[in-house]
Amino acid sequence: MPKTANQLATPDNTRGMIDLLQGLGGNPARDGAQLLWSSKSDCLICTGFPVAGHPETDGPPGAAALAGALLDLGKRVWIASWPEVITLLQPWLPVLDFIDIASEANRSSLADRRRDYCATMIEVCSVTADGRYYNMRGTDISNQAPRFEDAIGTSCELAIGDGGNEFGMGAAPSAFFQKWGVIAPVTKAGILIPASVSNFGAYAVVAELSVLCGRDLLPASPGHIRMIEDMVDRGAVCGFTGKLIPQVDGRGLDETAEMLENLREWVSMQTS
Repeated sequence: MPKTANQLATPDNTRGMIDLLQGLGGNPARDGAQLLWSSKSDCLICTGFPVAGHPETDGPPGAAALAGALLDLGKRVWIASWPEVITLLQPWLPVLDFIDIASEANRSSLADRRRDYCATMIEVCSVTADGRYYNMRGTDISNQAPRFEDAIGTSCELAIGDGGNEFGMGAAPSAFFQKWGVIAPVTKAGILIPASVSNFGAYAVVAELSVLCGRDLLPASPGHIRMIEDMVDRGAVCGFTGKLIPQVDGRGLDETAEMLENLREWVSMQTS
């Protein structure tokens, strides 16, 4: 089994995430967990990537897992996204505060309070140097982009991504963008956490938080899978196909369940 949760969450190099993880060095998921564990600030989790006008299944489930873990640790947590994503998450996190990023007043409020919270971005599209937003196929999706930069600015404390075009990925080495042909974002993360699937990266941070506190904070696989299936039933699509099918980035939900159980076993090994 891999030595770190971040390595476990990055089982393949399909989009260069093993390259990026090795290029960054260290243990980003552990660093992110340490920051969240020790932070006295509120935790703001931003998520939601538009695919043909729909939220995708990668991002919101990882945000739910991380938010649940932080709530369990007694942290004050908010999730910021646009209305379609909030509608997917609210039934599963009824005690959580949500912020509609589509509201100009809410964006201004977040901008005014930027020093008061620690921002974690999970699978959020980022603006590039030309002022536009692109998906992994290089298609301009600026007309759909939620423009988190208007609220957060162009930097965040933590960012989780799986392709290179996400918010915070501007912190990646330039060699990564040259090799993989991705248009570099201008946004940067203090701690950048690459993973084969962004949800997996969020689960890795939860696993590291579990080690820090000495108890399992990972979501139970059956309930978490039901949540993703429910999201699909209510309009979330697979990011690879754009279809209303129970997949995350083209991967069956059995891979999500397996990842959670592998991370749970890893946590048990670290805490035994």
